Amino acid sequence: MKNYYYLMASVPSIDLKSPPGISSDLFIGNASEQLSPDDYLRLKNLLAEEPECKGAGAGEEYLRWDRAVRNALVRLRAEGGEAVRDCRDGEPMPAAAALASVLYKTDSPLKAEQQWDAERWNYLENLKTGHYFDFDAVAVYALQLRLAERNARFREEEGEAQYTALYKTVIGNESEIGV
Repeated sequence: MKNYYYLMASVPSIDLKSPPGISSDLFIGNASEQLSPDDYLRLKNLLAEEPECKGAGAGEEYLRWDRAVRNALVRLRAEGGEAVRDCRDGEPMPAAAALASVLYKTDSPLKAEQQWDAERWNYLENLKTGHYFDFDAVAVYALQLRLAERNARFREEEGEAQYTALYKTVIGNESEIGV
């Protein structure tokens, strides 16, 4: 397995509570110059909008876990309805279902998202144990960087206003169609 000493030694440390000191675009640009072509394509897949969960690395394991949580949330929200068809391919995981249940019961969408991001971060932290300069370290760093960027964009007041407006629209549409 190829090691990426220079790449991983040159990136700033990141955490979930602070805006990252590097953008994911800059990191991917730097990575494109140092990763093997196969590893670069694999990294691009991990960060894609609809990534494929193939392979056996830390990034792929994270994607399978994240998909299992998402699927469990879909099932909870659907309450046995037709929305279950929106589940993606993936194996159910008991720990993912338990987390989904906790997230589903959270009273604030923002708190639920923040809690899920914290769980994602911790899951990735566990996956990077023992990986310092290999591809798994690169993949975990990129995924954590995306989480840190996402978390830095949260604005409670704006989110609450958008949620309220959307909720009113949905309720208004339901009364129009007799639901």
